[in-house]
Amino acid sequence: MKAIYSDPAQTITLTTWADTVAVDPRDNLLIAVRLGGYPEVTAGLVNAVSGGGTLSVQLDGETLVCTPQQGRYSKAVSRDGTYAVAALLWDNQSARKQGEKQQKEKTDKAQEARVYYLACPVRDKTALYHEIDKVSTIPMLPEFSDYMINELQARDMLAPCRVYTTGEPFAIWRLTCTPDDQNIADVLTDGLKAGVIRIPSTWPCQPDAFTEINGVAGYLRAFGSVIASRIRGQFQPLYDPAQEPLSEGVLGLDQFVAQTAGYHLYGAQLAAAEALRRRLQTARFGLLIAECGSGKSKVGSIALQSYFLQKHRKCLHIVLCPSHMTGKWVRELEEAIPNARAATVRTPADMDALYAGYARGGRTVFAVLSKENARDGYMRRPAARWDARRRGFTCPDCGSVVQMEFMDCGKRTLTDATPEYFRTETRANRKCGGCGAVLWTATTAEEQSEWVRISHLGYVHRRFAYLARDACKTAAAKKQLAALLRE
Repeated sequence: MKAIYSDPAQTITLTTWADTVAVDPRDNLLIAVRLGGYPEVTAGLVNAVSGGGTLSVQLDGETLVCTPQQGRYSKAVSRDGTYAVAALLWDNQSARKQGEKQQKEKTDKAQEARVYYLACPVRDKTALYHEIDKVSTIPMLPEFSDYMINELQARDMLAPCRVYTTGEPFAIWRLTCTPDDQNIADVLTDGLKAGVIRIPSTWPCQPDAFTEINGVAGYLRAFGSVIASRIRGQFQPLYDPAQEPLSEGVLGLDQFVAQTAGYHLYGAQLAAAEALRRRLQTARFGLLIAECGSGKSKVGSIALQSYFLQKHRKCLHIVLCPSHMTGKWVRELEEAIPNARAATVRTPADMDALYAGYARGGRTVFAVLSKENARDGYMRRPAARWDARRRGFTCPDCGSVVQMEFMDCGKRTLTDATPEYFRTETRANRKCGGCGAVLWTATTAEEQSEWVRISHLGYVHRRFAYLARDACKTAAAKKQLAALLRE
């Protein structure tokens, strides 16, 4: 079907092809559309349609004019070779969130009805009732499906929409809900009062199951087994320790922990490791969520190692953790993983050396990085230049001498910046006081700057390196400074 988008206000017209379109016949509101064409045209058209305008679709012998509503659609775009396919579908969550926001702000629109559009297979009442139950806050039982669907249609609260598609047919229904879903609650209440529908186990001559229940504890005693069986039926665990044995890999690693650390993992920890190992067999990631001190480091490393050893003799792993946890991670990994090396990585050079050892040897390697060191960014050095004629550090943009503040007899005074002023980047030395230009720039390995970084100290100017002798406290810093002074 040929689809033409037009926006007279912006004098925009775009043409593409659609194989599916759905509209609300009440006001020709666009509910869903699936478009295809060249990627640039398709992407632009999807953004334009979701922002408003008019979409005209040429059907057999007629033209269907649809009106999109701005900001109400979820978008999905996929690419197949040189062509792209995009789908727009009415987002029911946006209607719910807008209603909740209006209710919280207590605006006049909070009393207006909300409209949901529900997609389901054609003539499938079970699927339609399931969709109604998902968007409604009123509890509804499956036994009410026939009555609820028929009554909602009879009261014009549920109505079919027009769907045109060249693929597998489906249906879209419009559901209108008043605030707090009161109209749906009225339908349910009327059916119960009239006896058309009944809550199961409440038919005449049947015993009342709630007679002896006086609180939550009594309810759980009476129905706990039923609730548990339903939970087991709906949520199938990856690993059930009561039904299945642990894998040899997990058991072997637990034995190694006992030899190195002097204790075995608890049963719950081993069960979590086995479940996480199975998760990695079918997915690209797994989540292990537990409180502090519950042994996530041991459990996660055992699960990872038992999974990878099924396919590889050795592996290179990266652990990202807070900076105060790097040492603990190294210790835990050495206790849990046999024939492995764990080391803290602080610089790219550390990573290169660790990888070189991994490539040469036959051991599994864990690179432990703190999230502070691994954050996305780059090294920065001072951009200020030393001007011998003016005897001061100058701004690279305006050329003025950089000033710094110091306290003189309790008063703040400005003076020319010293080399120590640029040891590390701070709020005070980040920008030029004259023009506002940034006084720090990216460090590149190819250039030889006036500034040299000394470990545990900061940046030192080549001309004034001798001034940093007293500030060097570590052997590594003294060695670097001595090499700089010999240049």
